[in-house]
Amino acid sequence: MPWSASWAWWSTSGVHRLLSGHTNWIQCTAVGELDGRPVAVTGSVDGTALVWDLVSQRKIGEALPVGVAVSAIAIGDLGDYTVVLTGGEDGSVRIWDLSAGQEYGRPLTGHTNRVESIAVGTLGDHPVVLTASADGTARIWDLGSRRQLGKPLSAHRRTVNDADLGELDGRPVAITGGDDQAVYVWDLSGLLDGGDARVDGSPLLGSAGAVTAVSVARRGDRTVALVGDSTGLLSCWDLLDRRQLGEPVVAHNSYTASGVHSVVTGRFKARAVALTCGSEDVRLWDLNSLQQIGQPLRGHVEHIMAAALVDRADASLAVTVSGDRTARIWDLTTEQPEEGHIREVVEMAYCDVRGRPLLITGAEDGTARFWDLRTRHQAGPPMEGHSGSVQAVALHTSGGRVIAATGGADTTVRLWDPFSGAALGVLTGHTNVVTCVAIGELDGEPVVVSGSEDGTVRIWDIGSGAPLGPPIAGHIGGVQHLALRQSGPNLDIVLATSSGHCYYREVAGPGRYAHLSLEDYTPSAGVVGVAFHGDRPVVLCSLEGHDVHMLDATSMAAVAGPFHGHTEMVLSSALGRVGGKAVVATKSYDDTVRLWDLATATALGPPLEADNQSTAAPVFGQIDGVPVAVVAHRRMVRIWDVASARPMGEPLCGVDWRAESASIFRTAADRAVVAVEDHDGVIRTHDLDDGRQVADPITAMADFGLGMTTAPILEGSVLVRSGRPGTEVWSLADRKRIATRPGSSTNPRVHTMDGGSVVVSVGGDYELHAWDLDTQIPVCKTMTGHTAGVASVRTWTYGEVELAASASSDGTVRLWDLRTGSPWGEPLTGHETGARAIEFARLDRDILVSGAGDGRLRFWDLADRRDTGVELETFPSSITAIRVAHIGGSPILVAGDRYGQMRLWDTRSPRWNLALDIGSGIRDIALDEDGRVCVATDMGVVALRVNIAAQAKELSAG
Repeated sequence: MPWSASWAWWSTSGVHRLLSGHTNWIQCTAVGELDGRPVAVTGSVDGTALVWDLVSQRKIGEALPVGVAVSAIAIGDLGDYTVVLTGGEDGSVRIWDLSAGQEYGRPLTGHTNRVESIAVGTLGDHPVVLTASADGTARIWDLGSRRQLGKPLSAHRRTVNDADLGELDGRPVAITGGDDQAVYVWDLSGLLDGGDARVDGSPLLGSAGAVTAVSVARRGDRTVALVGDSTGLLSCWDLLDRRQLGEPVVAHNSYTASGVHSVVTGRFKARAVALTCGSEDVRLWDLNSLQQIGQPLRGHVEHIMAAALVDRADASLAVTVSGDRTARIWDLTTEQPEEGHIREVVEMAYCDVRGRPLLITGAEDGTARFWDLRTRHQAGPPMEGHSGSVQAVALHTSGGRVIAATGGADTTVRLWDPFSGAALGVLTGHTNVVTCVAIGELDGEPVVVSGSEDGTVRIWDIGSGAPLGPPIAGHIGGVQHLALRQSGPNLDIVLATSSGHCYYREVAGPGRYAHLSLEDYTPSAGVVGVAFHGDRPVVLCSLEGHDVHMLDATSMAAVAGPFHGHTEMVLSSALGRVGGKAVVATKSYDDTVRLWDLATATALGPPLEADNQSTAAPVFGQIDGVPVAVVAHRRMVRIWDVASARPMGEPLCGVDWRAESASIFRTAADRAVVAVEDHDGVIRTHDLDDGRQVADPITAMADFGLGMTTAPILEGSVLVRSGRPGTEVWSLADRKRIATRPGSSTNPRVHTMDGGSVVVSVGGDYELHAWDLDTQIPVCKTMTGHTAGVASVRTWTYGEVELAASASSDGTVRLWDLRTGSPWGEPLTGHETGARAIEFARLDRDILVSGAGDGRLRFWDLADRRDTGVELETFPSSITAIRVAHIGGSPILVAGDRYGQMRLWDTRSPRWNLALDIGSGIRDIALDEDGRVCVATDMGVVALRVNIAAQAKELSAG
């Protein structure tokens, strides 16, 4: 082949194996064994089922010609044969010899609508099949004779979405779940004697939506049913007692596509697990605790339809299928790393242990985690045991021993050895959520002090776990904030409640006590933190105007502040020391954390970017003598250098590696570097020779990225990025923001015009703005005309005309004169499914290339703005990126689509020269004249190098 590409992934999310072969949506999958090897079978709307070897990741034999859309699938044994059962949209179930790839006997007929699920099992020694259907029934079949056993299972009266077989109290049973939000249990004992299946006891009721997935499993000595519903909840039920075990967990919930599509059970690393599938991801759960294991499996670019679990001693694999026509194989051992919290971090605490900076985090995922801030790695295994979110955390050193305490929504306080993750004790007594914990010493012995929504404070002896005296009660409201001060052998406590009441008390000694209400100060005050400032117990409160004041908790006298600068309500605050100076940190709904000099109430440097999804207060600490602030974001925990107000390296956890855009530039040392914007709006720069990051990330300016580009200017390369607040310009040489232009924008481009640099970006109403990079002043009038979202913008110099082009979902590509802002000719139409990507190119003439939602490329001559008639093979899905560069003297076009197919075309050739299946949806492509290609995908960045070989020979032969 004259063209080839060497490539590598830059992502920590893992690269799974892609199985391509279907021509339409894949709706179902099942796994089993064939001649001792693990296999998967996938069923598609294209009317076929395909068999895959999961070791070689190759298709086995020809497609099974089902003839109608395959809606359900299962693998089972019939005598010496391994068979595949395919359920169709027509209500039939066909049976296939897996080895021969041929239909085996007559189908199972009787359902009058789509088959929703198939389960294979045994009754006595008889192989049987359980089917569920949209006709409102489930049916049991003798697999050998192909006859229906008994009457249909028809309690639901609506679509039966899923069914499973099991055993309960020594009896064979089936469970069915349907659109009526009920799960029925059926006793199958009399079926082989000519009887009918009968409803066994009362149904399981309580699902918030239609029951969409069910599975029977063993949980200890209990037979349980896992139930998933259309709202995304997963619950576990004791089938014998007909009671729900614990609270449901939110398994698959999103703004657009909630619901549990499938649930299967098995084993992973010697523990019983469940694998659930939602539209956007697949998740692994500990069956006993319903705690999620590892990160979700993501990568499909259309809705995921089903997932299966390979449960073998030599492999732990998951298979997922999707509307993107692919199946994917995941190695759960290597692709389910314990990377960190999988839900929002609620609380944090810092501790220095012999110069080692350590942090504990508690999160809504029910775990606490222990981190070494120097290495960014976990210093011990997760602390797992709470049955709900971890709301409070504390660290303490005593006699060289580190102790962690956590408080949870399950009302318990738990003690841990954080290095080993071993539980040291469970302290029970609170009757509501434990909101705060702290560790101190009383008479030389370590104690835990906990506050709860039940309105009490409790003190516990760490050694015995026994409470020290009765609960401290009498507070007005639930305890929300708590801090300790060591006073010789005694402890002082300051706390604040949810009702705005503040208390100070000595635990022992004279027993001094004070109580004040912030309403006495001002009705608008809200507590955002408590602390001890020297000997003074203080309350940090937010007032009207979003100012923060520090008050003495005993006298309500002002201690410091006001700290003025936030533009939205303050969520939390903390008091610490930086370089011997008392410092206050405040976190606000305005997506910033601000640091203040306590003595002068002045800001220490610029705000630190944050988000308002996590209310956890910032934490102060040190790393090798450098003062740092640790800030919890929505999905991550980031460390900031306080002096420079810059992030230090990567976050501790929760990074979304989906890349939105990529741009290649050269440094002052002439190194090729790519800038990559991820889904969260964070920008990273990688050396293209070795993939390493060349500098700390540029943090997000908003909740997500809306486009980024780089460009050379006289002073060096700049980066321009868009977001909801506006457009920012950064110097890449010194990592400083040099300009900001307010107003929501997307898809920025930089164009050289009249000796200067002009930025073209898209505004909120689909209009284009062009403005001077240095002054941020518009260079022409606003360019209006599009009636839907603008997906791509490019610029070009055509003779004496400076052009911008914009591709829109309204089906048009529009050209604009950048000096006037006026349209340059009529719109280019014919993109019925939307224009998605564009690129200018100079071949034998100047052209514009447009890519559409139907996967078609069109080539337009700028001289007359007509289609040139060039036809290349259509992509499988919507084109998302087009780039053109002259590589080795050859004009090369590279394009990619939403399903992850990338193609390369030497424009002197009549056809595509190279096609690669990247394995994840393509969002952007960067290309330079040295043949470097960087592909931004849903799973990270793919870096490729195009190699040209025997090019002239191939072209002459063509």
